Amino acid sequence: MQRSQGQQHHSRGRRGRGQGRGGALRRLQQQRGAGLRLPYTLPPQPRAEAEAEAEAGKWRLNWVDYQQPDAAVRARMTRNNAGGLGFAVTDLQRLHRFLVLGSEGGTYYTSQQQLGLENMQCVLRLIGAGRGGEVVEAVRHFSVEGRTPKQQPLLLVLAVCARLAPDAAVRRAAFEAVGAVCRIPTQLFQFVGLCSQMGASHGWGRLARRALATWYTSRSPRDLAYTCTKYANREGWTHRDVLRLAHVKPDTPLRSLLFEFLTKDWKTVQAALCAEDASVEQQQVAQLLCSVQLAKTSEDAALVCRLIAEQNLAREHINTKLLGSSRAVWQQLLLHMPLTALVRNLGKLSSLGLFGPVGSGDGDGNGDGDGDGDAQAQANLALVEQQLGRADLIKKARLHPLSLLLAGRQYSEGHGDKGQLQWTPHPRVAAALERAFYLAFGCVEPTNQRYLLALDVSGSMGWDKVAGSPLTPAEASAALCMVTLRTEPSCLVTAFSDELTPLPLRPDMDLQQVMSQTDSLTFGRTDCAQPMLYAEARQLPIDVFVVYTDNETWCGDVQPVEALRRYRLSSGIQAKLIVVGM
Repeated sequence: MQRSQGQQHHSRGRRGRGQGRGGALRRLQQQRGAGLRLPYTLPPQPRAEAEAEAEAGKWRLNWVDYQQPDAAVRARMTRNNAGGLGFAVTDLQRLHRFLVLGSEGGTYYTSQQQLGLENMQCVLRLIGAGRGGEVVEAVRHFSVEGRTPKQQPLLLVLAVCARLAPDAAVRRAAFEAVGAVCRIPTQLFQFVGLCSQMGASHGWGRLARRALATWYTSRSPRDLAYTCTKYANREGWTHRDVLRLAHVKPDTPLRSLLFEFLTKDWKTVQAALCAEDASVEQQQVAQLLCSVQLAKTSEDAALVCRLIAEQNLAREHINTKLLGSSRAVWQQLLLHMPLTALVRNLGKLSSLGLFGPVGSGDGDGNGDGDGDGDAQAQANLALVEQQLGRADLIKKARLHPLSLLLAGRQYSEGHGDKGQLQWTPHPRVAAALERAFYLAFGCVEPTNQRYLLALDVSGSMGWDKVAGSPLTPAEASAALCMVTLRTEPSCLVTAFSDELTPLPLRPDMDLQQVMSQTDSLTFGRTDCAQPMLYAEARQLPIDVFVVYTDNETWCGDVQPVEALRRYRLSSGIQAKLIVVGM
């Protein structure tokens, strides 16, 4: 029998895959009785196709003449970069997204330059609308709370406010936030460089000079000496450049000597700093600077190890020749290494064998090596696990979950993106990094709601990158999904593109196991309404739908907001929809 025009199916979709059309829904209609009202027309389907579909656990629904959002909802929607419809975000929401995600790499449908331009225009609109103070406060808050994996977007927006805002109050607020946002010299140098590019013709006024002077004078002399010798130059800038640019005036004789050391050299101030009648504070600074000068030039590993232990020196203070090959120096550095530096140097530590051979420390502690070496490797592994297993240290170091996820992936690959360094990943270190990733989310408490987690596996999810990192949205979404799966007792995990299929994920799986499940799926087009359609068709009681996507949605005959509304009407559950944008 020939179908009427209203019953004709849309031809899009992968019809050649042998999947049935609507079989599961027809069986639901028979089970629920003739009184069930469904907003679609189901065509006849051969029994063999229906049985094959049920066995595969996969379905796809073609909607015919489905009701679209009403005029009030439609007025709030706009075309996205893929040509689909989505809700327009406010400029402040766009700012928050930019601060966290940046614009590096662009998206599947938008270039990096276009995305960066759109974000900068949004910042200028906020400033022009008299909301520059909100922009500066957002930058400060996101930085202090450690909510961004990278500082570059924060520094760029702060520099725009400091140099381009017409309101003096906004410029003042931006410069006053420099100390909170630029916590290390690297960030200070980046900010100064951006300001110089944006306002080279304006010079450096009192607000700018006061902000830079405060950065140097608000720290204790020893802390300033330690920090400035650790980060002596970055981004083409040195402390000599900044001090002279801002005309920073010392507030104490000791700080005057430090500024002279930073703008001239060590020999100029050595005698004055090491004077016999020097104060205790000055003696401490002198001992630190003497140790730094010696560690930078000495090739005696035993001497350098002693200096590291006495002054808690960092990797940047050490002679590069010793850093290339000395296990003893790296062993001493490991004992005093801050958490951020530890995460960055795990590959180097593994390449030098400080965690022992793989297999010697991943079981019950009975290694295969010699006694002393194996005991030291076991102690090193225990130290790394202890450091990465402390949520308070992760929070204090402001280690973003994305940074830890990226570090875990890099370590497991056994080589860096740059250079020729290679290592054999140790399973206990890799496992500690993955645990640290989940700890970085803080104290995530279960809501005890019923969740349907939907991972977008469309083609664009494997193309672009997240926040300028090597991670694809597919990898990031899998990791974020596992956070909820490990926290909530009731979760149904699915994957969707223009179809939806359940995923057999367990809370005890690692990221590689999760990715092996999603990588085996054939990518299609993005239809973010699929999770709600799936739950409505199968009468699933869901309190929260969570969609992990890059937001480049365009496929399907039904808008996600309308699918959610229909699910609420059919189920009687006031379900929520959360879209986690990559």
